[in-house]
Amino acid sequence: MPSESPRDDDARDLLASMTTLRRRARAARQAYWHPLLLFGVLIAAAAPLYVESAEPAPLRAGYA
Repeated sequence: MPSESPRDDDARDLLASMTTLRRRARAARQAYWHPLLLFGVLIAAAAPLYVESAEPAPLRAGYA
């Protein structure tokens, strides 16, 4: 049985490292939806706090 050349080992190591890198990149890519969803909900929930009231100014200040 002929022994494998060092070049075959290098290619196998390169493919293994690329597979590992691909898995890590996919896991990192799929982890961003949760914070984006959270910030989107917070922004949408805070939007009514920035709407001006349509009441006249004296009524908003508590004067009758």
